[in-house]
Amino acid sequence: MQSRGQVPIDEVAVEMQLPREQIREAIYSLVGLGVFSGYINWDKGVLYSEQASQLRDLKQCPNCGGEINLTGKGIAQCKFCGTEFYLS
Repeated sequence: MQSRGQVPIDEVAVEMQLPREQIREAIYSLVGLGVFSGYINWDKGVLYSEQASQLRDLKQCPNCGGEINLTGKGIAQCKFCGTEFYLS
């Protein structure tokens, strides 16, 4: 995935030969290691790569325009659509 690129999560699962839940766990691990920044809309099933500096300045969800709340270390979530943002 290239910078500012996007990829369907199902495509990642097929490529890695892993179930969707293991893909989720792997993404959280990468975020914890500080090697991935981007966001995911789990309902739409799309993973977006984004520069962490651009995500830190984000005030509204690019998916629905909703408010973004910090939910954990390096993770924020739109309270309306559930899109998760990873701020490595």
